Amino acid sequence: MTSPAPLHLSELALTILKKMLATTQSSKKGIEAASYRARHEDQWDLLADLVQKGYLRKDYSQRYWVSLSGLAEIGAQSKPIFARCDRLFTILKKRYRSHPQTAIAVSQLSKQAKLSLHNTALCLSYMVEAPCWGGYSNDFELEGAHITSAESILRYKTFHDVVEETKINRGVREKSDFRFSGAMEKTTRQFDFLNQPTFTPSDAVASAILSRIDAEHVSDAWQKALERRAADPEGAITAARSLLETVFKFILDEEQVTYSDTIDLPGLYQLTANKLRLAPSQHTEQIFKRVLGSCQNVVEGLGTLRNKLSDSHGKSKQAMKPAARHAELAVNLAGTMATFLVATWEARKEP
Repeated sequence: MTSPAPLHLSELALTILKKMLATTQSSKKGIEAASYRARHEDQWDLLADLVQKGYLRKDYSQRYWVSLSGLAEIGAQSKPIFARCDRLFTILKKRYRSHPQTAIAVSQLSKQAKLSLHNTALCLSYMVEAPCWGGYSNDFELEGAHITSAESILRYKTFHDVVEETKINRGVREKSDFRFSGAMEKTTRQFDFLNQPTFTPSDAVASAILSRIDAEHVSDAWQKALERRAADPEGAITAARSLLETVFKFILDEEQVTYSDTIDLPGLYQLTANKLRLAPSQHTEQIFKRVLGSCQNVVEGLGTLRNKLSDSHGKSKQAMKPAARHAELAVNLAGTMATFLVATWEARKEP
């Protein structure tokens, strides 16, 4: 089957992306979102659409940057950036073969690539949007910044292959969005988008958040879940459950909370929720109790789904075989819960 190409951006959208890229390259920093929006109130809807579809991104200081998907659509203006990215990618891939799962300092990487620290940091900020990394620093220009490649980097010959896959995935998602919008008028096709195993709008967000913590097991579990959900639904469900268990144990270990080796998944979540003040009993507002209780139900449900449908247990002849949509559900739920817990844990660490 021919892979779908991304839907074409409007001329105005391309113009905005090109101008933003030129500005960020000259200023060496992102565009302050509030100031830009105040000067371009007629572009609010388009900006929201570009962010929602992943062509623009906001960093933690609320600055706009053209994303990797946006660069792929711009054309000639982005070629020098992609050339530098490919140089870095080649070094990182070669390093993974000789030193797997080992971090490299950004300063060392820039010297090997014969690039300035700024250009190296800029390229890495685009490159980490792809699912090839086991962990990395939040700011690549800070002293001590580092990046660790994941095993999935070996799947690609060059960074160009990564970009092409990004464009294909973007096309699938936009095509799915388009079909879903039209289906709202035809109830017989209302849920067509659920049959698209690649319809995963939260992948990039989850990958970015989970890669922020220096725990290779977390990234490994997430990558396994992503890679298996279409071709190996049973394995994906097992990996989704393992992701949650790994995140729970990571947070508990960091917070020096002890737990039994035989504790089950709901028990681990209960300890984690209590430590992060996410247990329903720790709140008085009914709406918070309901939402946090639902989080607990998600964890328990994933554990049950894993027992019923995954490859972790022997099965009878009558056992139901999971489909890709079951794996999609399990992976998305696990990714959402994992990112929420990591984000909450990070927020509580901030002074």
